[in-house]
Amino acid sequence: MRNPLEKWFFSCLFRVLSTFILIILVSYFLVPPRIVLADPDPNSSELLLGSNSLNTDPLLGEPEFIFPTPTCRADIKQFDAGIGQLRTLGDLQSLRSALQKASSSDDRQLQKYLQEKLVEIIGTDQNTALTVIEGAETARETESIEHLEALGDSPAARTPQVVERLLVMAEQDADPRRRVLALKALQGQPSFTETQLDRLASLGEEKTDPETASVAVSTIGRVMKKDFDHFELYVERLLDIAESQTDDGVSSHAVEMTGTYTNSPFGEASRKRLANLLLTHPSARVRIMAAAVLPTARDTEAVLKVYQQAFQESNDLCVRWNILKFSFRAVGAKALPAAEAMAKQDSIFLRDYADFKALYDSGIVDWEHIWLGKNAQREHPCDAAP
Repeated sequence: MRNPLEKWFFSCLFRVLSTFILIILVSYFLVPPRIVLADPDPNSSELLLGSNSLNTDPLLGEPEFIFPTPTCRADIKQFDAGIGQLRTLGDLQSLRSALQKASSSDDRQLQKYLQEKLVEIIGTDQNTALTVIEGAETARETESIEHLEALGDSPAARTPQVVERLLVMAEQDADPRRRVLALKALQGQPSFTETQLDRLASLGEEKTDPETASVAVSTIGRVMKKDFDHFELYVERLLDIAESQTDDGVSSHAVEMTGTYTNSPFGEASRKRLANLLLTHPSARVRIMAAAVLPTARDTEAVLKVYQQAFQESNDLCVRWNILKFSFRAVGAKALPAAEAMAKQDSIFLRDYADFKALYDSGIVDWEHIWLGKNAQREHPCDAAP
């Protein structure tokens, strides 16, 4: 048996230990971990572009983590404060300097953040936009990409002077990479005039620079989607390129754009030109693409007749297959008699015809579900990925 003094001592010791353990547990679960943000020199106007780093606490000598995320970095806040009022040339120079440093780093978040800042600085200011173009003309490739991408996203890019400057760069710059970037910066336009379309079509017909020609085609196609009331003007220029180009890839791309970026039906003139490409173009790749977009024409019965003629005159297996399958996209179940005739002419398609007939006989009527059902039954070799 312990005496009263011993009981009192152990009781106090137990209470002290319990209190100490309780304090440790509360501190562990309730006090957040200490994160120390970078504390750059307040007198510096330069944006710091360092990566993750560890500093040493001067009191404890333990390493402390510096947050690398751009939106949480103290140097980003300092940079925003440093440029002050936006849309001044001094701010633009500071931001371009920061972009130049960021372009050599792997910090994509930081690059995107600064690019969005550049869009904000350009805003609706045409003069600032023109200054950005001047800077892009002498910048390195990565900087040119960031500058011109930001320019294309800004409202100032819609002004006539900026559009003209970008067109001139696309036509005349000695560096083909900047020509491509200028064309991409034009893809945000809401519309093009006929004269501008003519100039873009000339770039698309360029035979010595297929990359520039292909991007010119994409630029026409992407703006066509937004200029619904005048889409036939865009289709005409795309078909001009398809007919005159000697590069099969560019020609095929031009035909593809006529049916990719618009749901509007072609008029008679465009349908006849596409039909002529299907019937006479030397490239099977171009003929296949013409077969794919022809169902967009208003007169689908005329399209079916062209398909029948083209099937008979073609000896290419994949061209024939695309004619047969897209005849169903053009007129639905009405294509079954024509498809049966095609299959009898070339027996390799008898099973495919039977697949289509069974799907239509089951009550399916829309092309999307017909095509899904056909793929589920059997994939044609011409549709297989390379």
